[in-house]
Amino acid sequence: MKDDSPPAPAPAPAPASKAAERKAAIRAALESLAEIAEGAGLVSVARDIRTERIPKLDAERFSLVVLGEFNHGKSTFVNALLGSALLPTGITPTTAVLTHISHGPHPTAELVLDSGERRPLDPARISDWATVDGLAANDDARGSPPGGSVHYLDLRVPAPILADHLTIVDTPGVNDINEQRAEITYGYVPRADAAIFLLDAFISFMDWTALCTTWPPVSATSRARETTAGASRIT
Repeated sequence: MKDDSPPAPAPAPAPASKAAERKAAIRAALESLAEIAEGAGLVSVARDIRTERIPKLDAERFSLVVLGEFNHGKSTFVNALLGSALLPTGITPTTAVLTHISHGPHPTAELVLDSGERRPLDPARISDWATVDGLAANDDARGSPPGGSVHYLDLRVPAPILADHLTIVDTPGVNDINEQRAEITYGYVPRADAAIFLLDAFISFMDWTALCTTWPPVSATSRARETTAGASRIT
């Protein structure tokens, strides 16, 4: 006897499949945005999308940035989270570049240059490139590495806190006397998923409230407006 009943409906996509579809759509949008930015002359925006945002999406990383004024213990705090004295510390402005710390089976380090090129680095020589004094010594001895200045350090360590796709980002002080180093920190904040701002317990709450109302600095805000203006020209 012929069965005239309608075919059973196809099963609904599994949640994982829906998530994968959304991820693919976001990735395609980012790739398209990078092409548009490059065509509009926003080379740094296109590079940021291709070297930072798309790889972060692919790896499903969550970035936690640690902020604060210099000599407020940011690197010491990160070392405490990791359970080891990985990052150099000091009583003067120490951290000179962004340092990304992710999970890995054993300690490794790479220099990531402004060009996007990666150079292997001995983990024992982190202070040669992460600190103010180390960078100054390198500049005096041989200048910036071929391929451009150091954009950030990429470290991998087997710390349990990093095991679930967490990346901790150590930063130069927001009030560093070197404006370029401070701007590196301000420029990274919009990319972070979460932030911890270390405060001085001896500074009044009103002082920190005033700081928050002026965040970010004028120079960072101006640069953001320039980027927005450049993007509007392509619409």
